[in-house]
Amino acid sequence: MSMESFGMARLTQRTGGPFLKRLAGRCGVSESPAQMRRYHHGDLKSVLVAAGREIMEAGGVRALSLREVARRAGVSHAAPAHHFPSLSAFLSECAASGFGEFADALIRARSDAFDSEEAIAGMGRAYLAFAHRNPVIFRLMFDQSENRKPTPFRSANGSRAYGVLVEACRDLQPSVTAEELDFRASAIWSLVHGYADLMLEGQISHEADAPEAVMAHTQQMASRALLLLVRGMLQAPDPTELSGSEVVWTNRLPKATDG
Repeated sequence: MSMESFGMARLTQRTGGPFLKRLAGRCGVSESPAQMRRYHHGDLKSVLVAAGREIMEAGGVRALSLREVARRAGVSHAAPAHHFPSLSAFLSECAASGFGEFADALIRARSDAFDSEEAIAGMGRAYLAFAHRNPVIFRLMFDQSENRKPTPFRSANGSRAYGVLVEACRDLQPSVTAEELDFRASAIWSLVHGYADLMLEGQISHEADAPEAVMAHTQQMASRALLLLVRGMLQAPDPTELSGSEVVWTNRLPKATDG
């Protein structure tokens, strides 16, 4: 879908909301009177999702209702029902849009890195930056209680985000087995997601109380932890070569000994 097709100028003027303004700005939408009077019916679904995310950014998930989404978008209160049979379906679509932006952020971080290790660290920083900027949507993306029936769009975007991580892990050591690759991706994901949760719950402190400073501090800690984890993985013995042996962990690196 072309980002230029959103026609967000009129909606942005009505709401004055930061998310809608950012979206309109990214789309390069002109705010001429003629364009502000124009409304593209085919864009209604995207406009509603943008309005819903704006509401949630301001007041959380509990502030959301399809009637309020319609009011914010400037359409009839019955309009959302044409695209979303329930509030749960709408939330799932909002989560899908979040996963799409999340995957794009990880892709950019990976492409900007100068080597495979830095790609992992950079993706970790991007992960935390996304959580910091979009705390409500971030929680919604991983909250199965709010999304009991994932849509194909949400599943596809979620898989795309995880796939970026898997490919970055493959770049570290292309020869690893599929099972080992999945283990490494899961370990890296768990580490970064743990930092994100702690940050959002206010469990990571910094001498400066400003949220941006806390986020930057969390990024620094996560980057260091990720590099230690990745380098440990690269120096660990290949599990496929340990048949008949056991792994003994020292205070530095694992080493194989005969069992």
